[in-house]
Amino acid sequence: MDETPDHVIEADLEGNIKPEKEFEGKIPPEVRKAPFLYWAHRKIHYHEEDCLVAVVGKTGYGKSTLALRFAEALDRDASGQTRFNIDHVIYGMKEFQKMLSQKHPIGSAFVLEEPQTFLNSRDSMTRKNINALRLFSTGRVFRNYIFLTYPKFNRIDKQIRELLHAVVEVQRPDREQGVSNYVPYLLDSNDSGEIYRWKFRVRQPDSVNPTAFKERRVDLWKDILPSQTIRDAYETKSVEWKECIRKGLVGFDGSFMTFDELIKPVEYSSGIQIRQRNKEVDEVVEKYRDTREQFMKNGRYVVNRISTKAGRSPHFCNWVAERFRLLDEKAKHDE
Repeated sequence: MDETPDHVIEADLEGNIKPEKEFEGKIPPEVRKAPFLYWAHRKIHYHEEDCLVAVVGKTGYGKSTLALRFAEALDRDASGQTRFNIDHVIYGMKEFQKMLSQKHPIGSAFVLEEPQTFLNSRDSMTRKNINALRLFSTGRVFRNYIFLTYPKFNRIDKQIRELLHAVVEVQRPDREQGVSNYVPYLLDSNDSGEIYRWKFRVRQPDSVNPTAFKERRVDLWKDILPSQTIRDAYETKSVEWKECIRKGLVGFDGSFMTFDELIKPVEYSSGIQIRQRNKEVDEVVEKYRDTREQFMKNGRYVVNRISTKAGRSPHFCNWVAERFRLLDEKAKHDE
């Protein structure tokens, strides 16, 4: 008998998953009832691979809620207790790299929130996208679940898209029943980069003739919400991140930043000339830091005044004026 395709899940008459024999008794009850979760669980623990999934949908449909539910259901210890906590909800590339640099048990789950703000199709081949590709490409070593929440599938960088194992399209939730609605697809790509989607199917014995099997395609899947503890912790962290965005305390890689980190000059990969310019800007800023008010007029820094005093070009002094402005912002923030 041919091996069952990955997008076909074996189940009994009641709809319970039929795992491989060596898996009996090792699958959490919540996973046994959900074919998509079972597919993800099998990928980590049976095939010994990683699991990279994009969760996409319109604003307000509950992408993050569903990703949290998946992570909480799958990230379990040997006793069946969930290990997932709010520290594994990540908002920036720097934070993601730091988290994965630590040692985690096999089957740990991470939710990468709002990655379109720092990992998107318009940033192809930038340093942060290349770093993400390295982490995702070597994911099999770590064997973790990683869920990325995006508003649309085409917002994902093409090379990251090709590394995805599945995409989950979130539909309008049923708020009265307290359940999420979604449609999962298994992804595959050919050598030319075309991506194919496979809808999951459930194969189970026929109710009339138990020796025969039938396959059914489930067009809409349902799942309960994550625990109240995780939802409350997520809401707190989400509000904190949005407040930092409002105050300008989020870096280009999506990570939280302090004012001291924000006013540091950005060191681009384009090399020596820009690093040298940043060093010279530092020197001018430090020289006139305490007397910078002399360059102001009507509440704004006048570039020509800085240029005349410092003996540098107006173009160069634009950078100095911007640094002075950020120092003023920091002073207001400290107050």
